[in-house]
Amino acid sequence: MTFPRTFRACLGLASLLLASAAVESQAATLTVKNTGDSCSAWITGGRCLRAAVAYANLFDDVDRIEFDIPGEPSQYRRILLQSTLSITRPLEIDGYTQPGASPNTATDGMNAEVRIVIDALATHGAAFEVAATTDIRGLAIINTDGPGIYFRAWAPESRARGNYIGTEVFGTAAGNRGGGILAECDFCVIGGSDPADRNLISANRAFGIRSTGPRNVVIGNLIGTDRSGKPTLGNDAGVIVMADTNRVGDFGAAVPNVIAGNRCDGVRVAPSSVNEVWIGSLIFANAADSPECRSIALAGNTYVNDTDDLDNGANGALNHPEIESVRESGEDLVVEGRINSAAQTRYRVQLFANFDAGVCADAGGHGEGQAFLGDFEIDTPVDSGVRAFTWRAPVAGFGVRAVAATASVGVSEVAAYSTSPFSPCALVESDDRLFGNGFEQAPAPTKATLILR
Repeated sequence: MTFPRTFRACLGLASLLLASAAVESQAATLTVKNTGDSCSAWITGGRCLRAAVAYANLFDDVDRIEFDIPGEPSQYRRILLQSTLSITRPLEIDGYTQPGASPNTATDGMNAEVRIVIDALATHGAAFEVAATTDIRGLAIINTDGPGIYFRAWAPESRARGNYIGTEVFGTAAGNRGGGILAECDFCVIGGSDPADRNLISANRAFGIRSTGPRNVVIGNLIGTDRSGKPTLGNDAGVIVMADTNRVGDFGAAVPNVIAGNRCDGVRVAPSSVNEVWIGSLIFANAADSPECRSIALAGNTYVNDTDDLDNGANGALNHPEIESVRESGEDLVVEGRINSAAQTRYRVQLFANFDAGVCADAGGHGEGQAFLGDFEIDTPVDSGVRAFTWRAPVAGFGVRAVAATASVGVSEVAAYSTSPFSPCALVESDDRLFGNGFEQAPAPTKATLILR
């Protein structure tokens, strides 16, 4: 068929305009106006979440989804998904744009006011399956058949922050049947160093977080607790790490992870070939009545220190510190112990206070860390892996019942540390004062002294 010249010219102009539009397209802000699971295409007036995601999937620009669903600002809006929402292009989803919502400002617990609930009871799989760099914040995600959020391997540098994963907006249990967040991606961050980034990841029937990709960071979250930080809404396991060079927490962070109340392990590193998993979190009261479960569990580790630390397993089956005594002396808490590991190696020792709760209620318990006391570095001699230490700080009188410790080894310049299990608990000697309810937080010492022997 032969077209008239003028028609061919119009076709050429249309093609040029379309090509120009594809090159010059800009990120769009899409505002969700209703709670429907599906609606007409966004370009023809759709205003539901599924249509917004579908529209964003058409373009490579980082589009942004906001919410302005009518109704009383003090009430939440529930979106009942009928199938997984698949994200295939870079995207931001911000639930805190819904009227009445506000991010967390607390450093103890979580006071975020979330107004958008993603209820995936009717789906088979994740609520969100993410295959491009995405930032998801300000949502409550519940009742999934799979994980609440599934970051695929091709979604690097994605983030999940300020969400309730597994609980309703009030922090009450609802759960996800397949776990909270599954991260196959790399360089992904779950939580963050700002209070507004804190996630509450609790009441999930499987894991809270499972990281199967490298170089991921889990920081600033409540995992297995309620909104106040008490260990009442456990996942099956808190955090499972299945890839090298992951980071669970960071000492000195204004908003640390609190991993507690989980039905089995607090942090599990598996399989035994995984290394360079740094664990710097408050981990306590995880399955205290189950000897098979640990606050920090390393696959292939018998949890018995071996001479020269020659055995192998997850994180190299790193030997834990050995605490010989804990006592109060005047205003000071004094901890004496030693590193008994590999020769000519630098170790970072972390000390944790425990109050009258959990497995540290008795001497020799599996060890846990309810409040971070302090850390220091030890270099073992050339001819021996043994180096003794005495640490003291003015924190007597705060109700510390027991102390446990971990050791980490690695390359500080890139934070590629491997962390040991907790040491057994060492009770404070001759301390018969009354203790609180087990949820106190010891103040960070400011004048700690260390003697290496």
